[in-house]
Amino acid sequence: MALNDVLKDELNSGKMPNLIDMRKTSWTLSEILDTEFPEPKWIVPSIVQEGLVMLAGRPKAGKSWMALQLAGAVASGGKFFDKDIEQGDVLYLGLEDRPKRIKERAILMDLPHCPVQMEFAWNPLQGDGLNDLYLECERERYRLIIIDTLARVIPGVNLNDENPISTIVNELQAMAIKHEITVLAIHHTRKANNMWADPIDDVMGSTAISRALDAVLAIYKEQGKAGARLRGRGRDTEELDLAIRFDNLTKCWQSLGDAEELQMSTLKTEILRYLNDAGKSKLMAIANGLGKDKGNVYRYLQDLTNDGLISKEIIDGKAYYGAIKQ
Repeated sequence: MALNDVLKDELNSGKMPNLIDMRKTSWTLSEILDTEFPEPKWIVPSIVQEGLVMLAGRPKAGKSWMALQLAGAVASGGKFFDKDIEQGDVLYLGLEDRPKRIKERAILMDLPHCPVQMEFAWNPLQGDGLNDLYLECERERYRLIIIDTLARVIPGVNLNDENPISTIVNELQAMAIKHEITVLAIHHTRKANNMWADPIDDVMGSTAISRALDAVLAIYKEQGKAGARLRGRGRDTEELDLAIRFDNLTKCWQSLGDAEELQMSTLKTEILRYLNDAGKSKLMAIANGLGKDKGNVYRYLQDLTNDGLISKEIIDGKAYYGAIKQ
């Protein structure tokens, strides 16, 4: 029996109230106003939510390392980015890996023995794979399913093609909703690296995929520089922008905190150091001296002035900024 037929049977039997609610497409305004819509549930608080989530990035950006790190955190009930994780079983479709490589990485990451079911081959989702995955979810109580990568589990399919992509992703989302789990699909970003790219626009080759996604997470690395950013957008969640780094000692990703706040803190420190060394300076001289965008420097100069950390003096109609000696 095909997955669509299974879902229809369960819908008709009344076994899937959550799915019925989520798939309801006809509402009156009164029904909407009177309905208590649930808040998103999280597998990693404020980062990875339940539903169909995509983790994307350029090749060699560290997506698979992050996915394995997440799998270990969930299966062991450990931590991910210093956040406590509720324990649950994990199904990992490692279609670009082999057992020996996973073992080597798990040892380097010091992952414990925990209930992660690794599968290194899977029937294509456009064939029997969807139904196999559905039946596997019926047999086991998974909290997280990782698909590494989406392209490998739908071989030969054009990701820009509405058919069968839209059917596949819709059914993956339906599966996640019914079982109240996260299905995390790994995918490549389609454009050149850009630390300020929009993760939704950057990841999607077509709207066929994006329509069914509950959230997108994307790793961005600036060429030639250490560190990275994890940016995310969800249907019903606030945008995410974390500064992250890959620790070569533990082979794990670490969160450094909100990327904008970290960037602001760093630039403010650089401005203070510049003014201490150079003395009173105009905006353009500070921006050129630091090699930073003039608009950003101006904004932080205003913040530093308002906080009483630097002085602002008008000389011959020009603004000069200076360090305040403590």
